[in-house]
Amino acid sequence: MLKYLMIPLCAGLVACGDLPQTSDRAPREIGQTETGKPVYQFRLTRSNALGITPVSSGAIAARALEICPTGYREIGRTGEVTRRISGVIYTDVDVTIICA
Repeated sequence: MLKYLMIPLCAGLVACGDLPQTSDRAPREIGQTETGKPVYQFRLTRSNALGITPVSSGAIAARALEICPTGYREIGRTGEVTRRISGVIYTDVDVTIICA
């Protein structure tokens, strides 16, 4: 019985490796400051089946530094949204930054 399940399971694992990245990962450029510095907005999501997991300031700083390696200034956090899908709790935070 197990040998009949191996081929579909292996095919499923190979297919999972080919999934495209979600577009939520890419930051959106929502404008520029008066001095011409870009303003970006991005979303961070945390998930947990046991309870609400807040998005940490460290995770926000790490993501902002990926976008603006020379430095950034955070100008807003919005949308601390919590939703439950199939027993898993997701927490979303939208962060707006200005690159230095």
